[in-house]
Amino acid sequence: LARRLQARGQTTYAQLIAEVHDRLHGAQGAALATRLGEAWPVALIDEFQDTDARQWAIFERIYVASGTSGRALVLIGDPKQSIYAFRGGDIHAYLAARRQLPEHRRHSIRHNFRSHPRLLSALNGIYALAGAAGFGGSAIDYVDVAAGDPGRWSADANARPLNLRLLHSAASQVGNRDELVLDTCADDIVALLGDPDANVQPGEIAVLIDSNQRIGQLRERLIARGVPVVGAGRASVLDSAWALDVQLLLHA
Repeated sequence: LARRLQARGQTTYAQLIAEVHDRLHGAQGAALATRLGEAWPVALIDEFQDTDARQWAIFERIYVASGTSGRALVLIGDPKQSIYAFRGGDIHAYLAARRQLPEHRRHSIRHNFRSHPRLLSALNGIYALAGAAGFGGSAIDYVDVAAGDPGRWSADANARPLNLRLLHSAASQVGNRDELVLDTCADDIVALLGDPDANVQPGEIAVLIDSNQRIGQLRERLIARGVPVVGAGRASVLDSAWALDVQLLLHA
């Protein structure tokens, strides 16, 4: 693949990263790191939790290993939002970089301006009870967050903004338990919409699900219960008519 791309004068994002990494760690790596650091003395990496070990090695070589003064590297990330492992994102690269930093150079955002103070208090309480088990015993920790502007929120908000449901099932198969969860979720939404004290409209409800398949299954249940619903899930591109046409062309 590399030879074919080179012959065509083309490259890929992965090869760009690999080439920079290899040159920085090659015989002339120190000189290249110096030149890059002089060209860009300050770098800021947002969403750092989605980088991988090779990407981090590039910036580490330029801004950390060189030991040159007058350079700054700012890393912004939240390991709890690391969701791109399927694209090469490596949470361990984030954790390794964080371990290299002394405590006084680590800063956490401790104020939330988007969520109601009661919801933040409930989440703080949940993770306080979970302790180190909250993230599977990993090095990821939870930082308590307070409302940044509590006065802007209505005092009439739900007194219990966070409710946990513990469902019991005799089924041994995951699929059967999923059916129970989806049925319960649909029933809870119907009950909430029918509660006159809640005064909630369908458009004010959002459900987060971990797969497109389950989004479709929940949509079917809500429609069957008379609840209007719009799903944001996307089917696989391999299931599209275009994919079928390409498959037929490749087999021709």
